[in-house]
Amino acid sequence: MEATETNTAPLSTTTDTGIVYEVVPFRAKGDAEGFSYTTKTYLKMANLIDDLGEQAVLDLVNSEVQARLGMKARKVSGISALANVEASKVGQVKANLIQTLTTKFPTKVIFTEEDARTWKPDVRELSIGGYAKKIAEAVKAGNVADMTMWMDQLKIACVRQQERVAAGL
Repeated sequence: MEATETNTAPLSTTTDTGIVYEVVPFRAKGDAEGFSYTTKTYLKMANLIDDLGEQAVLDLVNSEVQARLGMKARKVSGISALANVEASKVGQVKANLIQTLTTKFPTKVIFTEEDARTWKPDVRELSIGGYAKKIAEAVKAGNVADMTMWMDQLKIACVRQQERVAAGL
């Protein structure tokens, strides 16, 4: 008779070291569906450093920041939208996009040092409608400085959208 192991661990436990361990199921319909794994969440920075060490924490954070900046640069460039283009048109759309990007970014640096300096995690770019809403809020509050700032941001967003349309994205 074959033994069957079942996961009877609690869904979440907190230790006295300030670490929360949580049992998380693998994605439904994935290869490991029905199985789970345990992850951990740190309640304070000190708990994280005590557990992993300062260098490991820096390495993890720097790796995540670099990955997110790369994703942001791909989004800004419009390159990721190539995945949604019909296979027969990818070559031409890509050529148009490269031409547009080369014109706009002659140094071929899409996400500049200034962009990297001002980037913060989980700060998403507003949609054109989102900018319009921010402008309306500023007008209603009588805040001319904010209105002007949001209008400038809206202009930049509109130019990006026009460039994506011109590139066939």
